[in-house]
Amino acid sequence: MELMGVDGLLHSLASGFIVLATLILTCNIYVGVILALFAGIIKEVWDLFIQKDNTWKQAGHDIVCDLVGIVVATLIYLC
Repeated sequence: MELMGVDGLLHSLASGFIVLATLILTCNIYVGVILALFAGIIKEVWDLFIQKDNTWKQAGHDIVCDLVGIVVATLIYLC
């Protein structure tokens, strides 16, 4: 948990939720994965360039945490 932190955990949970909720609504895992990736990247671009309250290092960490959530949700779907 120390490596991910609370913010990283929230990013992972949000991305996983997007994937699984979209899967339930569309019955298509690819739509969920693409939507979660898009949402995570847009959020980090917003934080970096519009709000200007984030660093490149933090944005990279957040995107990696998003990817962890996407992978976990995909594995849940496959099992």
